[in-house]
Order: sequence, then structure tokens, then C-alpha cells
Amino acid sequence: MARNVSSLLLGACSLVLVLTGGCDSTEIDPFENEGKYFTIYGYLDPFASEQTIRVVPIRRSLETIPTPDAPQASINAEVHTEDLMTGEVIPWTHRLYQWDDTTRFHLFDAAFNPLPGHSYRLQVQQANGQASTVTVTIPERLPALPFTLIDVNPDSLLVELVVPGIDQIWTVRAHYELVNPTVDRPGGLRLPDYTFEHGLRGESTADGWRFRFNLIPDYRAIVDGFATGDPENPLPPDFPLPPRLKTFGVSFAFPQNGWPRLHGTPDLTTLSQPGQFSNVENGDGFVGALSFHRDDWPVDEVLQNRLFDSL
Repeated sequence: MARNVSSLLLGACSLVLVLTGGCDSTEIDPFENEGKYFTIYGYLDPFASEQTIRVVPIRRSLETIPTPDAPQASINAEVHTEDLMTGEVIPWTHRLYQWDDTTRFHLFDAAFNPLPGHSYRLQVQQANGQASTVTVTIPERLPALPFTLIDVNPDSLLVELVVPGIDQIWTVRAHYELVNPTVDRPGGLRLPDYTFEHGLRGESTADGWRFRFNLIPDYRAIVDGFATGDPENPLPPDFPLPPRLKTFGVSFAFPQNGWPRLHGTPDLTTLSQPGQFSNVENGDGFVGALSFHRDDWPVDEVLQNRLFDSL
């Protein structure tokens, strides 16, 4: 499967806890006359060729599927997505996903790449025509971003970026390509791009989302890797040491605006209430949209010398 299923389950676990805590009440029936049919979790990803959502029928009993032939292993649901810009209708295919020995979930998959700037209406429909729907707009692609270098001290050389029009970003990664004079000759050294995780970073400002990451620890880790060496792949005699950077870059994921903030301490009690963290019509749950951005920049002599000075 092209997608990590665990991200589809976090919200569902919170919702189930709230519902099981409230079903003992004889005064409030959360299902009475609500006109809600399905809980839907997932997101559309324009960089993935296969999309996945989780669908849970809304009913008074918990969705426990102990075996593949249990009654609840089947689901009265058909799923399709309509591209509201082109009118294209895309069907989704059901599968029963086994989380562990006793836990299974209803997932639906569709093979398509959502397009930036397009809106998609996802519909989950019962055989009697009752349906839950949600409309998702894929974020537009970002322009190339400029950066600012902030030289704090010998151990801290910060790269600062401001992402306009975005209210949060996720999963910051720094990428580095090395100068390699041997790459184009027979027997030359082949080097991968070096990637370092920097996690959730930044803050909201009037100009957009601002975040920083430190070049120095990443560069030192690259240099340390060359110092230990690899007996099976020795360096050619003319390979420059310490290694020089050819480019550095950054990539990050960003959701459509309006997702609850993951930065700081989220109010999980509020988010887990049915309907609070939801954009589904005639249902519950949340279906969002993610996109990704990457920029790479050349490393000039001034920056490389500053990195050498940090060793």
C-alpha cells in the first residue's frame, strides 16, 4: 500500500472513546435524528498515485470486526469522488484492513493524483441513497521561496524561511548534495542525497508561516560519516575532504488551511467531540488535503567556508 494507514486511525480512536463514554446516558442519544450515516477519515495527497480513506458506519454498536467473515466485515457503502472542475467521477474500491490479530477496518482506495487548485467532492452512499459527503480543495503549488541565513554562533547557522499564505507546515526535512568530482568517470563514487528530519517547526506570523533549521549539526553529521569511512567503498584519492556541499534544500508538507494546529499543545478533549473536528456533511470525521514543497539552493564559497569554520 502506498499510504501509511496509521494516520487515518488517530481521529477515529478519539471519537470512539467519546461515544463509548456517552452511550450509557438515557437522556442523550447521539444518533437520534442526526441524519448522519458515516464517519470518514483521511486526506488527499497530490504526490501519491493511490488515495486511501477510512469509512466507519455510524451505529449504536462499536465497529468490532474480529474475523473476516464477521457480519460487520461487510459494509453497505459505495464511494466515489467527483472533480468539481472537470466533472470526472472516480470510483473507490473497498478492502478490509487488518490492524492486528483482532482489529480490522474498512478502507477504500482510489488510483488518481488530485490536482493542485482542484476541489473534489467525496461521497459515501448506502444502497438506499443516504450519503455522507465532504468537499476538499487541494492546496495550490507554492512559488520558489527565498531564504535568510542567520549566523548565531559557531554552532548555529540558521536558515529562515517564510511561507506566505500558509497557517502551518509539517515534517520539515533538510537535503544536501555534495560536490563529487569523481561521479562522471568509470569507477567513480556514487553518493546519495543526505536528508535530515527536523520535524514540526515554526510559528504563524503576519507574513505567513515562519520556521528555521540549523545547518551546522547536519553538516557535521555528514563530515563525521566520511571520517569513519567505508572499507567496502573507499574514497578515491582526489575526493575533497572535508566534503563540500554543492546544494542544500528544504522540503515540507503543508495542509489546506483550516486543519487544527499540530504545533503546541492541541486541545484533544475539544477535538474529539463529535462534530468539532469534522468537515463531513451528514456524517462525522475529517477529510483534508496535503501538499508538499521543496526548494534547493547552490552553496557558494562564503557559505561553504562558514561551514568549514564550524568543524
